Amino acid sequence: MVSDSGMNPGASGRTTPPPLFDTTQVAGLTTTAIGLLPTEEIAGFDSVTLNFLSASDMAALTASQVAAINPIALGGTTTTNFAALSATGIGGLTAAEIEFLSRQQLNALPADDVMALAPSQIADLSPIQLDQLSATNLNALLSGQIQAIPISLIGALGAAVFAAMTPTQIASLTQGQVASLTSTQLNGMGTTNLQALTGTDVAQIAPSQLLQLRPAALAALLPAQVAAFYPDQVLAQPRRC
Repeated sequence: MVSDSGMNPGASGRTTPPPLFDTTQVAGLTTTAIGLLPTEEIAGFDSVTLNFLSASDMAALTASQVAAINPIALGGTTTTNFAALSATGIGGLTAAEIEFLSRQQLNALPADDVMALAPSQIADLSPIQLDQLSATNLNALLSGQIQAIPISLIGALGAAVFAAMTPTQIASLTQGQVASLTSTQLNGMGTTNLQALTGTDVAQIAPSQLLQLRPAALAALLPAQVAAFYPDQVLAQPRRC
């Protein structure tokens, strides 16, 4: 839609000037020229134009240029073109752009690019996006990225997410995140991941959650973890006949 002023409204409601080049002309630009395009020009690109760019062109986009891309247009790029963004370009992704990324696009990113996501960008991922990360990309997340997952979202994640995490990632969870884990998530972690929780972490688990742990999960806890129980947690344990 074009307004009376000839400006195109973006996904955020802002207007951007009409592009200087049409799709065919953009496809004819050199990679060097692509990297020099002003952000105002990049903001006018639709998904068709973005998909006309080569992998080298996409890799040449700066963080500022990536941040200027219309979120809907970025969400419409092919997985090949999206994955071609450099780690620097990935660092420019805005919250609005992240919202439009599909499971296929996120999982097309190489591990190095996943690790390039800032903690603030990880915090912008929805529970659905986190749930749908491949095991490879989930395991690529660094401790600081794991800790950036909002506490309010922890309980909304599928148990498979925590089962797929490495023990190192589990150990990096903050006390607030551990306190937000559901019994389903705890029961699904597996022995190795449960044992990765520190005594301080285990002390954050609510008695009501401990009460719902399966016998196998309880049996997996190490003596040092059990020793960290508070009296209320001890009293919550089922009595054995």
